[in-house]
Amino acid sequence: MNRKTANESPHAKLPGRLYRKQARWWWNVQLPGDKSSRSRALKPQGARCATTDRQLAEEIAFHLWQEAVRAEARAAARTEQVMRMQRLRLHFREKLKALRDVIASAEARAEAETAERLTLEVKLNSLRNQLTQMSPCESCGRSVPQSELQLIDSGQRLCRSCLDDLRRATQRQPSQVQRAEDGTQGTGLPDRRDIHGSDVLYAQTGSR
Repeated sequence: MNRKTANESPHAKLPGRLYRKQARWWWNVQLPGDKSSRSRALKPQGARCATTDRQLAEEIAFHLWQEAVRAEARAAARTEQVMRMQRLRLHFREKLKALRDVIASAEARAEAETAERLTLEVKLNSLRNQLTQMSPCESCGRSVPQSELQLIDSGQRLCRSCLDDLRRATQRQPSQVQRAEDGTQGTGLPDRRDIHGSDVLYAQTGSR
């Protein structure tokens, strides 16, 4: 095992080259963060000139090296932090864009569903109005929903009650109706008042 000699400096493995210039110590080295090597005067703190003591010069050089390594580490950490923030920002922007796309798609679907619902409501309201719109029966004169009026061959619109009366009257007197169609006058033809004063039956048969 090798042992350090008494005269061996603990900073003997410093990078670069220590040299004397006019009895003062200088250090030619490329410190971490430097683009190239350059010479530095090894000045004690507060001194205007480089030291003439080699051991002190080595200590100053070692201190400069440590400071450069720490500064480089801090710079690398800042760079990594900046890059991490940029990656996070990019990731956030991508997520935000995806979220906006989802929201836009949902809004478009909602608008389409709203338009479809409004169209259905308009149709339903139209049907409801048709069902609830009242018109008079042309036989009895009673107001009923238009949907309940039935158009007969004579062109008249009858309510269900008058239509039922007309059918019953026609069924009671089939022979008289047939004679009326043949142009003969029967004596058993139902009176107009039997179907609420309407002459619908006569309009159908062509006889009064």
